[in-house]
Amino acid sequence: MVVNGAKGAWRAVCMLPREAFPTFPDVPASLIRMPTSKPFHSASASASGRSAASSQPAPRVRPLPPRLLALLCCCGALLAGALLPQSGQAQGTMTVNLISIGGRDVSTSPGLVSLSKQDCVDNVDLVYELRQIPGGHNAIDVYAGTNCNSTDRKNTTTTDCKVVTSEQLDGAVSNFTITLKAKAAGCDDGTTKQLFFLAVQSAGSTEDVGSDWAMYSLDIDTTGPAAPSNLKGGRGESEIPIEWESSDSDVQEFILFIDPSPTDGNANADFDGGAAGVGGGDDCGSSVLKEGADSFDLPASIKQKRVGSATSSGTKLKPEDLEGDRVAIAVVAIDEAGNRSALSEVVCVYLVPTDGFWERYEQEGGAAATGCPCSAVGEAQLHTAWPVMLALLAVRRGPRRRRQR
Repeated sequence: MVVNGAKGAWRAVCMLPREAFPTFPDVPASLIRMPTSKPFHSASASASGRSAASSQPAPRVRPLPPRLLALLCCCGALLAGALLPQSGQAQGTMTVNLISIGGRDVSTSPGLVSLSKQDCVDNVDLVYELRQIPGGHNAIDVYAGTNCNSTDRKNTTTTDCKVVTSEQLDGAVSNFTITLKAKAAGCDDGTTKQLFFLAVQSAGSTEDVGSDWAMYSLDIDTTGPAAPSNLKGGRGESEIPIEWESSDSDVQEFILFIDPSPTDGNANADFDGGAAGVGGGDDCGSSVLKEGADSFDLPASIKQKRVGSATSSGTKLKPEDLEGDRVAIAVVAIDEAGNRSALSEVVCVYLVPTDGFWERYEQEGGAAATGCPCSAVGEAQLHTAWPVMLALLAVRRGPRRRRQR
């Protein structure tokens, strides 16, 4: 067992089995006495107090079991060792940070930054920033592999290290930026890669770099989330709803792909949105959007709308999103690394104009062309209406007469 520093040594001791601790003989309790302080008393009671004290046995305590005492010492050493500087660090004196992926700023991203499948396909640029580069070096060598800061980093028999690039330093600099290609950094393997940045005097050498190096773990995540399911397309005038379900926990956002030239069949629209008052409509599909297909390299005629919420289960489209009265839509989920799912099933949504009261009145054969929907009272109506008017007048005057009495 090899340990570094006081903390590591005491950790090694604490990990020993209980039988490894010695069984010391019990210390006689009579040898361990509690310290006593001299009580306050008056001078007149001094003699009597002294005689009474001499007749009482001294207080005693039981000693701690040796194994418990060793355990307490071990834990105390661990606490003290945590405050001591540690030796044998896994990182060199330089620091490295990934600041952009394919032009996307990731310098403030928390945790491990991942490359997506499309990043690897596009072979995007990875921009790293090195800091605290010691003086006296002329180049930075970059390797991908394990323990590539050793002097046998070029030995293909004993190591898995591969040369990624070598960059000349512009004089004595403490900070430096290096751009790597995703595939050269190990993108093709689809696993987490350790990139070693070595400050050397001669580029491509196997010189001992000591602590003048830094390491960055590059995560390669090429597995996309599951496609959204149970899509439902709706109809409406001002807002047209669409809903879906997503089961993956690392989904960050969704993209809606909208085909403004749908085909008949293979879709449905079964719920309303906005002020829709008309149902029905033929089902439709798409000759471009295919369930389970890749969403890259779709024609320019396919519109995209992002829904940037990981918890979204639907959205409401505006008429300007549709570019027509009927469109076909498929949805794609995107995870934290930027991987896309396959296209979901295809559903259709409908823009359905809603008639107001006046429009519906005219459609039903209303007589008035404009203005208030009523006609003037003719002579025939007056002959039949005067008995009703007299009856209403009598009802109105009746309570007044009773109040006058």
